[in-house]
Amino acid sequence: MDGQSHERDERTAEGKLLDRYPHVRKKVSALPEFGTWLDTMPKVEVDNETYWVSGGDQLKDLDQAIVEWIRRFRPAMLPGGE
Repeated sequence: MDGQSHERDERTAEGKLLDRYPHVRKKVSALPEFGTWLDTMPKVEVDNETYWVSGGDQLKDLDQAIVEWIRRFRPAMLPGGE
């Protein structure tokens, strides 16, 4: 297996989901309320990596934070959301 395939395998489920809906990733990233929410989230460091903490969950990348924000505030932005 080449390094590129291995790298893709390590992507989070949220990253893979947003790869199918790149317009959602772009739209949420540009929202001022998302930026404010992200800036106010507590951060922890584990094994020299920084994670955002939301509701007891550790979010390791921006895609996880975007999907968490959508689930909390705008579930209709993704298929199957209410």
